[in-house]
Amino acid sequence: VDAAVRVPVVFRGLSFGSACERWASDEYLREQLGSREVSVHVCEHDYFSFVPRNFKFQVMRFDEMLRHTLAQSAHAQEGRYYLRSIGNNPRKQRSDLAECFPEIAADFALPPCVEGRARGERYFSSVLRVSSPRMHLWTHFDMMDNVLCQVRGTKRVVMWAPTDAHRLYLSGSSSAVVHIDHPDPKRFPLFAHAQRYETTLEPGDMLFIPALWMHNITSCTASISVNVFWRHLDRPYYQPKDLFGNKDLAAGAAALE
Repeated sequence: VDAAVRVPVVFRGLSFGSACERWASDEYLREQLGSREVSVHVCEHDYFSFVPRNFKFQVMRFDEMLRHTLAQSAHAQEGRYYLRSIGNNPRKQRSDLAECFPEIAADFALPPCVEGRARGERYFSSVLRVSSPRMHLWTHFDMMDNVLCQVRGTKRVVMWAPTDAHRLYLSGSSSAVVHIDHPDPKRFPLFAHAQRYETTLEPGDMLFIPALWMHNITSCTASISVNVFWRHLDRPYYQPKDLFGNKDLAAGAAALE
């Protein structure tokens, strides 16, 4: 991945170590992580929104989360569940697969083309994402380059370039346009003029998402992904207390004060 090229790239046919094989088994995941408590996003609807927020957080055992996500029918009426891993101390620590889920961390490996970028001083976080089928995650952007590694299930990803930000009705890093396929033309008249780029990720696929590219993700089936972030700029450019990689750069935040 050439960090100077600011466009998304899809890589196909990767293995991510043994993760695609091992994480295909619910029994394996229950054996390794069943009693672990995790904080899960829970929404009554298929569409998760951050502007305004329409979901709540619920702490549950990992095996219970699996029942609500990987074992959930696409036609279930119980609502949608979504795990976005956080640090062991969520007020001070970023998500890190090795620290948060050491039982399965060794299963996952990045391909050599990005592994060198996502380590050392440049490495920021690694996020485990587990979601119900038909779960739509709100459109947002990140301040750091990252790769979305699809381990299990299928995801649809729709993206927009930073040059279309004024058409996405952003509040902070999140868009107010929830239903991107059927937006309200009266509330969001500019949205129809934004150029969208779309791809589908299957197990073994990896999507490079450059910083500031807006993206909307749908779990077409129950899904497991690992999202790895790294600093493409030097550390002083970022706010030191940014735990999720979505805060304004330090200079921008200072200018707004």
